[in-house]
Amino acid sequence: MQARKDLSCIFRPRSVAVLGASSRPGAIGRELVKNLINFEFQGKIFPVNPGHDVVLSMKAYPSVLEIPDPVDLAVIVVPQPQVLGVVQECGEKGVKGLVIITAGFREVGGEGVDREAELAEEIRRHGMVAIGPNSVGVMNADPRVRLNASFISTLPKAGNTALLSQSGSIGETIMDFAQYQDLRFSVFASLGNQMDIDSHHLLDYLQRDPQTELVLMYVESFRHPKQFVSVAKRITRTKPVLVVKAGRTAAGASAAFSHTGSMAGMDVSYDALFEECGMVRVSTVEELFDIGRAISSLVFPSGERVAVLTNAGGPGILATDALVAHGLQMAQLGKDTTSALRESLNPAAAVHNPVDMVAGAGPADYEVTLRAVLADENVDMILTILVPPVMIDGLEVARTIVRVFEETGRPKPMLACLMGLSRTALKGRRILSDAGIPTYLFPESAAYAMRALWRVGQHVGRDPEPPITRMEVDLDAARSIIQEVADQGRKVLGLEESLLLMLAYGLDVLPFECVSGVDAALSAADKLGFPLVAKLDEPGLVHKTELGGVKADLRDEAALVRAVRELGSIARNWREEQGAEDGPPASANEPRILLQQMARGHETIMGMTTDPTLGPLLLFGYGGVYVEIIRDIAFRLHPVGEEQGLDMIRRISAYPLLSGARGDDPVDEARLARNIACLSQLTGDLPAIAEMEINPFFIAPQGRAAGAADARIRLR
Repeated sequence: MQARKDLSCIFRPRSVAVLGASSRPGAIGRELVKNLINFEFQGKIFPVNPGHDVVLSMKAYPSVLEIPDPVDLAVIVVPQPQVLGVVQECGEKGVKGLVIITAGFREVGGEGVDREAELAEEIRRHGMVAIGPNSVGVMNADPRVRLNASFISTLPKAGNTALLSQSGSIGETIMDFAQYQDLRFSVFASLGNQMDIDSHHLLDYLQRDPQTELVLMYVESFRHPKQFVSVAKRITRTKPVLVVKAGRTAAGASAAFSHTGSMAGMDVSYDALFEECGMVRVSTVEELFDIGRAISSLVFPSGERVAVLTNAGGPGILATDALVAHGLQMAQLGKDTTSALRESLNPAAAVHNPVDMVAGAGPADYEVTLRAVLADENVDMILTILVPPVMIDGLEVARTIVRVFEETGRPKPMLACLMGLSRTALKGRRILSDAGIPTYLFPESAAYAMRALWRVGQHVGRDPEPPITRMEVDLDAARSIIQEVADQGRKVLGLEESLLLMLAYGLDVLPFECVSGVDAALSAADKLGFPLVAKLDEPGLVHKTELGGVKADLRDEAALVRAVRELGSIARNWREEQGAEDGPPASANEPRILLQQMARGHETIMGMTTDPTLGPLLLFGYGGVYVEIIRDIAFRLHPVGEEQGLDMIRRISAYPLLSGARGDDPVDEARLARNIACLSQLTGDLPAIAEMEINPFFIAPQGRAAGAADARIRLR
């Protein structure tokens, strides 16, 4: 990890100089000074502009060097050609932090890249820290600071939520919309080009910021992904982080060498990054608000059982469907709860979950129902729905919900859904929101937020991951195999070469022999024993199954002889179609055939590919020839140890099959996880490998044969 940066000079400055301050209406320099004044910045403000004596009734200075007081933070909004010069003056003055608003650097390409590099060097030379360039600024809503060093006119209410945005316009939009969504902010930062201060520096600062308890992020890319992962894993153990990552599509997945590469070309690398870091990824800014409101209360459930209270059947059904679809459970209310509700509610009410109090339910009905459900030990979370009817005072119902929730000590997370856009509904939502009860217009949005609340609660407070233990391997043998392939000018390893490489790294491989011709095949069968699988091992042939190059379940010598002859014919036809052979075969007519013991068990897949930004990416899933159709896979960034391997195994949808569904014996999970860890170590030790896939990897209950049956490895 890079050295920790002290960002207090940016977010808690005692004095701010605005370089490029202006009195001209509409000028950004004017807006910056005005925002510092309007937000009632608690320190000193120094406008700087050689062409102005006064800016907004304040004395202006011709240069930062002319300011008589120390300057903690300089906000730079001068024209691009002047930026380097004023940064040099800031260094001479002893300014500690910079926020560079001016654009025209790396984001424009060409000479802008060189200009930014020169600027970064000057900042490093003087030991300053800088946000930007191409930033819209920063804010700190702490009443002891009240900093708005940006040209965003919205002044957020002080709260516990930080917002980091790589897009200035998106950040401005979120800040503007937040005042209608009742999200209250501690810190805001527009990252700009991340020339000096990157997102991981900001997360590191926010982890130690006592005002911040929740972080929202809008990101497009990472300049230092390894440092980001390290810091993000640390902060999410104490503070939730929600992220919108733009750019989900990736071209070229269809041309990938393996199933692993094909499936990794769909933004899964970032999904893996956020999952591994304990962050919650959302698809839209709207979802960012929905989940942010739920998590900002910082009350996490002890389980995933939800009770739904409603005065209308339809919304209760919609809520139930959405909750179950998101993997939550509908709580089974206890007998004491249902009995109390049956005695108190309308005879037409449904007292089982969802509890439908019917349309005439008033404040008293909501009170008795909410108290009973809050006290039920079978309930972990509550969703209270109100459709304001004409004959009931909806505002009094909202006040009753708040009162009961507070009188009971807020023992469980509760979200509310107050439907409709009537004046009563709008006022009711405000009553609930002001009391810290996250409130939604539709039950589906509330259900989605509840799922995130449950997920985040599982991450917060978790222990750090154990260190990854290195295993004893034959590194020299592995390097020798790769070097021999490279010396022959090949990029793709043959099947035998791939299996030998895996054996050098301690991965389990089903016993095999490579042969040419019928006689050699019969001799190998005596050693291996039937049943067998025969596979072509022709250089350059990657997708053997599609060509018919695999013959399985060979139970006797006659079946083996037929298979060898058929594979020979297939190989010769394939060679003719290729027009040239990629490397010499064993003989002109006898192709190389790999004979392997046939295994019984679950077919899984494991592999690695390389993300151009995030580096090596490990995959595990339920495998076989249909892996791209089933797509039941889990990804994780390198490195992966046995503990992380177990997590990958347990995250796939087919895990119940592996753990012993319908009375079957569970597979040897520890063995499977060890092989994933071996693959990860191979990935780190042999950077010449660009992509690798083991499919299928057979896994069975403990004590039975297991191992790789096939593999594909491509070098860089």
